[in-house]
Amino acid sequence: MITKKVFIYLFIGILFSGCIRSKPGAVGDPREIIVCADQEVFRQVEEALKSVLERELITPQPEKVFYIKKIDPGNLPLYKKHRHQILIGTFDSNGICSTKIKEMLNDNIETSMREGKYFSFVENGKDALGQLRMFLMANNIDELKQKIAENGGFIFNQFDNALNKSSARRMFGQMENVELEERLFKSYKWTMRMQPDYLITKEDSANNFIWLRRFQPDRMIAVHWKESEDGFELDENWTVETRKFLGKEYLLGMEIVEGYTKFERVSFSGRDALEMEGLWENNEKGIGGFFRSYAFFEPKTKRIYFIDISVFAPGEKKVPFIRQLDIIVHTFSTEPLKPIKKKILGLYK
Repeated sequence: MITKKVFIYLFIGILFSGCIRSKPGAVGDPREIIVCADQEVFRQVEEALKSVLERELITPQPEKVFYIKKIDPGNLPLYKKHRHQILIGTFDSNGICSTKIKEMLNDNIETSMREGKYFSFVENGKDALGQLRMFLMANNIDELKQKIAENGGFIFNQFDNALNKSSARRMFGQMENVELEERLFKSYKWTMRMQPDYLITKEDSANNFIWLRRFQPDRMIAVHWKESEDGFELDENWTVETRKFLGKEYLLGMEIVEGYTKFERVSFSGRDALEMEGLWENNEKGIGGFFRSYAFFEPKTKRIYFIDISVFAPGEKKVPFIRQLDIIVHTFSTEPLKPIKKKILGLYK
């Protein structure tokens, strides 16, 4: 039986929780970016904007990380709660969108933009939880085009990081495979945050190898490590040969498809890492897919780590699954993970 006192506490708790979540969640496809711009402005910047945001992954068919959707400026109120938005204009234009942006910016920001101190302004969660709205403004169209080209990496990363954070909250917000996380650390002195459905499907402790998988569709994480005093042997050749060996020995007979592999030096959760990306295949089984590998030296543990993600999802879009896998491996830690409700590690703090 609920006493009057308990009832009052319950009522206050419900009321309080309702006040905390006063905003609705953002809506729309997470990969879609709504673009509001006057027709002539959009015509001038469309190709530059697509080049910045509509990056492709070969998976094996090309898939876009984001795609833009132009809307009529008069319909902007209909997209008020849309997840990702860009409003673009120029100060010398009297078009609907340019005028609207001038009305939305406060005087200090507008002055700084006119003086060239700022080119962009970002609002997070203004009208909906998980929303990112970006304003891009310049004095004229030529300056606008130049600024977009010069700041392409910044523009892309704003949306990419925002989607990583919202995806990570969904992935780990309710349930987490704490038992598996603790087992990995106890056995091997490294761990990463794991969703409940992941299983260890191959484990060769003598040769420092673990293969984690989640099915329907098949999402795979392989981790291999070797002792090293300085990581000197870590280069592109070592990374390729390691991936070939692991693919043949443990990973469905995966072979690297020639001609699609690319390398890049990246920051992997604060570590200098070599990233390798490409396609894998097994011609005998008629299967294949996308892979991405990270190789880095960890001075504290005196180890080179090789972490590989791969996907086999015929008939489905691969990019969302690749993002999920990338979020997981970027929580890699050589320290015990704190009890949940912890911050997301690495890039996703």
